Amino acid sequence: LETIWCPTCELTLLYEETYSHISRADFWVASANAVIRQTSVDNALDLRDTFLWGRKDVDSCEGSGDRLPKATGCDETEEVFLRRMGLEWRDAVALMGAHTLGRGDFSGHNGNWVGTDEDAQ
Repeated sequence: LETIWCPTCELTLLYEETYSHISRADFWVASANAVIRQTSVDNALDLRDTFLWGRKDVDSCEGSGDRLPKATGCDETEEVFLRRMGLEWRDAVALMGAHTLGRGDFSGHNGNWVGTDEDAQ
């Protein structure tokens, strides 16, 4: 996290200069949604209309990683994202794609959602 959120990092500066009126938590989710939109075909995955504001900033969230799927394949993804969270496969794929592009080391999932670093490139 220190490589993307530090006093001189671009994302930190953008937040402080333009978006400090919202929580960092909302900023992170809105930023992720923007990446999903920009990397989807024809910007088809635009989540602006379903975005909910009001997340609170906290310094830690103990045990949150325990709720995430293990990077063991589709069965675990289906159990967590579809059955437990009620997402559709399209939403689950978008969520995993964001972690593949950005690597989910800071979210509680350590690593990529693909077999190798080369596959994530």
